[in-house]
Amino acid sequence: METYSEHQLLDELEERINQSVELISRLRTENTDVKRQNELLEEQLSSTRQAFEVLQSKFKKVEAQTASLERFKQREDQIRKKVSLMLSKLNALDS
Repeated sequence: METYSEHQLLDELEERINQSVELISRLRTENTDVKRQNELLEEQLSSTRQAFEVLQSKFKKVEAQTASLERFKQREDQIRKKVSLMLSKLNALDS
């Protein structure tokens, strides 16, 4: 069985501590990067939500206008039929 000298143990401990410090440093850097990305994504999400709300409002207006246009078309058809019927009656009087 191999025994470690105090010097070897200290060297190994120092190496592990150095590795740990490097790892913590990398993780902090990654954490900072992730926080920045998260902030950007939150800003994009907020902008997207606002754009969605605007589009949703416009869509509702278009739906209302479409329904109104449909009613006008139906009314126009009714008037056209009534005028055609009245013209038929007038033509019948001329005969």
